[in-house]
Amino acid sequence: ANVHDLIEVAWSKPHPIDNSIMLPAIMCKAAVGQGHRVMLTGVSGDLTMACPDKLPALLLLKGDLLRAWDECKALSANHVYLRGASPAMLFLKNLWAAYAPTSTRSLVFRIRHRETRLADSVVNRDFAHKLDLAERLRLQIKRRAESSVSVKGHQQLTANFNAGPWGFVLGLSSYDRVAGRYGVELRDPWADKRVVEFFMRLPYRFKLREGWTKHLARVAFASDLEGKVRWRHGKEHLGPHFYRSLMDVPVAEHLVGNMQRSKSYVNVNLIRSRFDKDKEKTDLGATIAMSELIVLEAWLNRISASDR
Repeated sequence: ANVHDLIEVAWSKPHPIDNSIMLPAIMCKAAVGQGHRVMLTGVSGDLTMACPDKLPALLLLKGDLLRAWDECKALSANHVYLRGASPAMLFLKNLWAAYAPTSTRSLVFRIRHRETRLADSVVNRDFAHKLDLAERLRLQIKRRAESSVSVKGHQQLTANFNAGPWGFVLGLSSYDRVAGRYGVELRDPWADKRVVEFFMRLPYRFKLREGWTKHLARVAFASDLEGKVRWRHGKEHLGPHFYRSLMDVPVAEHLVGNMQRSKSYVNVNLIRSRFDKDKEKTDLGATIAMSELIVLEAWLNRISASDR
C-alpha cells in the first residue's frame, strides 16, 4: 500500500465514519491484491479486555488501602495512559472517586468539561439553533458525568458495550462495511460471544495487574511474542499520519474552496480561514477536525450525486 492507495480509499467513496478507519480499509485493499479474502482483526480487544480505570477506588471501597496504594504506584509505572502520573495524585483521585458524594462528583465533572459554548464552533449558527445543540451538549455532559462517577465495576463495563456512537455492534458494522467494499470478510476473535462473556466474568486481577492492562493476554502469548512486544510501554496510532497525508493532496484544497453542500451545516468562511492558518499542520487535533469537515463535504457531494 502507498499514498495512492490512501487517496483512493479516502476519496473514491468518502463517508464520515469509514474515513475514520482508513487503516483497516487499506489493509483489506492490500489483502485483496495478494489474493486473500478473509482477514483477522483485533479491533474489539480493547473493549473485551477493558478494566475500570478506577480500580484503586474499588479496592478502597473494599477497605484494602495498602493494595490500592500499590496499584496506584504500578499504574504510574506501567499503565498505557497513566504511566508517569504521580502515584500520590492517582491515589487522591481514587479517594475522591470512592468516597466523595456522587452528586458532588457529578457537578465537578460538569464544571470541568463544559462543552456548551458554541461561539468558536464551526457549526452553522442557524443549524445549531434548529437542533437545539446547546441543550443537546448540556445533556451529553450530564450523561458523561453520571458515567464518570460510577465505580460499579462490571455493571459499568456492561453498559459500555452498547453505549454511545461507538457501541460494540455499531463499531463492528462499520468495519464490516469498509471490508465489504473490497470483498473481504473480517473475523474478530475478540468479538466472539464466548470470549466476551469469559472476560466479562473474569476477576479484575487477571485483566489489570501491576499496572499492566490486558495482563492475561500478555502472559498467554509468552510463547508467541517477544517480551519487548508484550511489555511495550506506550501506544502509537497510525491514523493521524493518514490525516496529515490526506491534507497534503489537492483534493483537500479543492473541497475547502468549494464547500457548497455543507454550508448549511458549518461556517464555511471560518473553515477556510482555519485551513489556511494550519498549513503546517502542527496542531494534530485541528488537522483531524479539518479533515473530518472536508470528508463531510465530499460525502454530501457523493450522496447528492447518487440521488440524481
